[in-house]
Amino acid sequence: MKVLLINPPCGARTIGLKNLTKIEPLNLELLGATLKGRHEVRLVDMEVEPKDLSRTLADFKPDIVGVTSEVVHVETAKQALSVVRLAAPYCLTVVGGHHPTVWPQDFLDPRIDLIVIGEGTETFAEICDARAGGATSFTHIPGLMIRDHDKLVATTPRPLPRNLDHQPMPDRSLTKQYRSRYYY
Repeated sequence: MKVLLINPPCGARTIGLKNLTKIEPLNLELLGATLKGRHEVRLVDMEVEPKDLSRTLADFKPDIVGVTSEVVHVETAKQALSVVRLAAPYCLTVVGGHHPTVWPQDFLDPRIDLIVIGEGTETFAEICDARAGGATSFTHIPGLMIRDHDKLVATTPRPLPRNLDHQPMPDRSLTKQYRSRYYY
């Protein structure tokens, strides 16, 4: 499967650290490392280079798109998925991160198929593997909210990991083209 991971930009009205820092998206680099060897993965960091999404979609048609979101990304994550839906209308779209975990209702949107709740590396890997196996239903995967028309349906909760020792090191090769532009 072709998997595209997106770090959306902060909203235009955001005040704060976005003007002082550009931090690598470790969460997405970790997801990419988890999928390495099983799926073809690309990462677009729109916080650093907003136009990279359109450029990437011109030659990479993803089967699955994962977008991360904090409170400052709610609208920009949805806007990014609008661009994705135009370029790859049948791809599976997944949102995860702090904000959807705390307030998934903000992502009840036709551009979004699945919402990952909580620690998402195992959940996202299971989504990708299931889709690669031909799955069209994801109700068997714990830790999800699934959009069903105008409501969200929860799967069983995924227990929090006792430790993170099983996690691979983040795949920083996914952000190679952005590395010189990260700073704190």
